[in-house]
Amino acid sequence: MHFWCSAPIATNNFILDGFFERTPIDTQVLTSDSFAAAQSVTDAAPSATDRVVEPTIAHTSGAQMDSVVAGDMFRYKITRDADNASDNMAAVLRILRVEMRET
Repeated sequence: MHFWCSAPIATNNFILDGFFERTPIDTQVLTSDSFAAAQSVTDAAPSATDRVVEPTIAHTSGAQMDSVVAGDMFRYKITRDADNASDNMAAVLRILRVEMRET
């Protein structure tokens, strides 16, 4: 779950991609990325400037989460897929916080 807002007032849709990378102690070289494949969400822009919206990027356990399990260290990368034709929101997207939860 990602909480974000836009500035200025925006219309249309945006796409966010989320990536997990398991980082085991003393085995992962942090200067070399090995993120799992992107999982995406498409959502509509908020109805007014600085309104917070809450899109969710769902990851299933296993390969989509780079096999991360409870207690593992990991990195999580979020990118905007602005070169996708379906991402047509002209405003800047500001990520305020990221919340992870198991469902």
